[in-house]
Amino acid sequence: MGLAEALVQVEAPEKRDEDLKEFTGLGSTRPKFAAALAILLFSAMGLPGTAGFLGKFFVLRPLIGGGAVTAAVLAILITVIASAYYLKLIMLIYMPQRDPDESYRGWRKGPADIVIFLCEGFSLISGLWPRLVGRILP
Repeated sequence: MGLAEALVQVEAPEKRDEDLKEFTGLGSTRPKFAAALAILLFSAMGLPGTAGFLGKFFVLRPLIGGGAVTAAVLAILITVIASAYYLKLIMLIYMPQRDPDESYRGWRKGPADIVIFLCEGFSLISGLWPRLVGRILP
């Protein structure tokens, strides 16, 4: 949910940003937002220490245990392909600087930022301390 909201904040609604220029240099213009977006992207990749890792683990483990190895391999392959796209976004966020001649969309700040940061926090807390979250959420 947080990742979807973060991407909505970045994308311009009036046009498609097919070259993803709105992500360029986001780490220098909005560092907290960029860090939250990067953590949510790492969670979507399923890196350890995030809720995404636990989600993938608890889905793939029964698949493999139940003999559906082909489905598990397909899920892992899709995750690897998606991770390449997520890494491209993270590189755009932190690597290049914005071109001063380009026009960029102005940023909206508001309640959506709160949702993004709450989701980022939940992803980290549930990834790092899953037992704590397991006690809170049955």
